[in-house]
Amino acid sequence: MNLEPAITHLEKTVMKADSRLDDISWKLDLFETEICHAVVADDAKVSVMNLLDSVTQVKEEYEHLKREIIELQALQRVVRDTLRLKAMKVQQRMIALRTKIKQHDQYALR
Repeated sequence: MNLEPAITHLEKTVMKADSRLDDISWKLDLFETEICHAVVADDAKVSVMNLLDSVTQVKEEYEHLKREIIELQALQRVVRDTLRLKAMKVQQRMIALRTKIKQHDQYALR
């Protein structure tokens, strides 16, 4: 079966998405820390600019992650459809083999 490359790609994509989620979580934690320091610091204008940069970066990473999830879902559909098709073929072969076995048994009994 040629599902191994698809499954390997699927696993890599899931690991990449997980890594990106960890990165986003880390950046959100960093963002919260910066906000606390910004409230205490006198230089609020610079903090607002840093905040805007952080928000922009998070938005970009979110969009990238969203695209990866869409790709992952498309790959999952392909794998699912391929597996269904292969399962149907196996089922058809089993039915054909059963029919042949029954016919053979009927001829052997005569």
